[in-house]
Amino acid sequence: MLNLTLRRIACATICCLAVWGLSAQTAHDRVPAYTGDFGQGMNFGWYDTWLDEDLGRISAGTPDGSVPGIGVNSIRPGLFAWFLEQFGYDIRVNTFDTYASLGLRDNVVIMGFPSPDQQSEERWCATGGQSHLFKGMWEPIWDDNFGTPYNENNTYAEYMYKAVELYGDGVTFWEIWNEPDINYSGNGWKDRSYPDNWFDNDPDPCELVMQAPVQAYVRMLRISYEVVKRLQPNDYVAIGGIGYASFLDAVLRMTDEKSSGAVTAEHPLTGGAYFDALSYHVYPHVDGAFREWNNDAGRWDYTRNSDVAVGGVEDKWRSMEQVLNDRGYDGSQYPGKVWLCTESNLPRVGFDDENAANASVEMQRNFMLKVLARSQEWGHAQFHPYQLADRERRSEATFEYDLMGFYRFINDESIGVQDVQVTQTGIAYRTYGALLRGAQYSASLTAALNLPAGAEGVGYRLPSGKTAYLLWARTTQDGNEYPSVQYTPAGDLTAGNHRIAAFDYSVTGTSEAVSASIDLSGTPIFVIDADALGGSVDTVDPDRAQAELTLWPNPTSDVLVVKVPEAAEERTLTVLDATGRVQDLPATQLGAQGGVRELDVSGLVPGAYVLRAKGASGTVSQTFVKR
Repeated sequence: MLNLTLRRIACATICCLAVWGLSAQTAHDRVPAYTGDFGQGMNFGWYDTWLDEDLGRISAGTPDGSVPGIGVNSIRPGLFAWFLEQFGYDIRVNTFDTYASLGLRDNVVIMGFPSPDQQSEERWCATGGQSHLFKGMWEPIWDDNFGTPYNENNTYAEYMYKAVELYGDGVTFWEIWNEPDINYSGNGWKDRSYPDNWFDNDPDPCELVMQAPVQAYVRMLRISYEVVKRLQPNDYVAIGGIGYASFLDAVLRMTDEKSSGAVTAEHPLTGGAYFDALSYHVYPHVDGAFREWNNDAGRWDYTRNSDVAVGGVEDKWRSMEQVLNDRGYDGSQYPGKVWLCTESNLPRVGFDDENAANASVEMQRNFMLKVLARSQEWGHAQFHPYQLADRERRSEATFEYDLMGFYRFINDESIGVQDVQVTQTGIAYRTYGALLRGAQYSASLTAALNLPAGAEGVGYRLPSGKTAYLLWARTTQDGNEYPSVQYTPAGDLTAGNHRIAAFDYSVTGTSEAVSASIDLSGTPIFVIDADALGGSVDTVDPDRAQAELTLWPNPTSDVLVVKVPEAAEERTLTVLDATGRVQDLPATQLGAQGGVRELDVSGLVPGAYVLRAKGASGTVSQTFVKR
């Protein structure tokens, strides 16, 4: 197989030859159709003791199964200019080759952030500091001098060209900057009822962390678009991780004309012509989804739960969708944009933030499953939570963002790939990927569910043609993840060939038959065609476990006694940790005709485990705790 670097160079050459002879197109003319798999993404975060290659391994899992991962198939790293300038543009090539070998595809990369030598000396803000953008951005993009097609005086064009040329095969979405609408003024959230809103007023450069006007950001989009489309014409330029619909509106009404963003002969198109995809960020507990002002009582009323959080994500998306539609990016006047949510999550612990006071493990876990399902329903290409692992140990955490991980704290040199401890959210995330990889949202299957009031669900068509569903009861009360709704199966669920799997199926491997009435709770369940479960994991009714498998003492510190009743067949015993990894224990067989076996579990680290007993009639599983 050709090394990725050689393939990138070959592709760049072919793409250049193909595109240079064509008339210039923009996103006003064409946005490539996204045909990739739904991106179940991840933002790694930063951990001093970890290589990014190993973060990729615990995200996606390894091909040999030794590291199970958590279902991630796309990631969002950075290729920052200051980093590439300091360490060399090829510094990440081997890393991206590793990502590809792990099955991480259609990745998003954050672009921008100049080195000191690249940083513009312009000052757009009289009371602020130096612009954080690149020098020479209004120089021509192309000049074909010095053996390169780009103009070396345009430092941003040079950086983009070098990065896209090297990493193009490992990237699909080029996200320009990260949160360019972060502002000091607090005006970004304001609607048109406020006199200083950004819908009717251009953001002052002093307001923005970039310390530059919106037309400078539009210029970055234009340069990015021309470079990416020359080298990787079917890739996507994404407006980068924005949080405010008003900033989007400003980008869509301005050109890259330097002084004011006005339409001129040299700058005829507004910002929407220079990006294909829209990447947005939303943290429901921060963005106000959980609270509503009570005028009569003079206070905030709170409704903090997973479904309200999903509604907050949808509200953010809809607000930006409305701006695009109002500006003609509706698939009629101009092509519609491809959608990505590249940062979102809820905390597991609220600490001193009233907006997150009722945060819980269940709320975060349930939110993640529900928002993945809704993102596919909304037609999003990808969803990327933040972040991979907790920032702090639980005992040392003081802030909501410290405990948002899919793994517990890993930033310790004693913790390696084989030592990570997955959270319930990470287990649920892996189950979603294991059962629904390649699935397509189906409006007709969803409608055929005939859900009662209080029930929610999404239907999918699997790559095999089989069907699958995610079902739950809508959470409506503050801090309550345990509503209950009875659902009578409808549609193809009445055919009798579906089974129910819980959020932890990727660990337990157990499922149960669909009954005449299903008790839905706030925790989503997977209802999936039995054939789609495949033969890799046995599917049995977990009620059998109580009758066929006895464990004591539980919890235990050193010995776990396992008993099966008489007339039971020979069984193979397997112990798995919470990530699904098989543990190496001295005793693994239990003979026919029932019996008792003692397992030495003294070498296991404290935590929850699953014991599987597999025989000819199927598998039963039970959990136990090692103290």
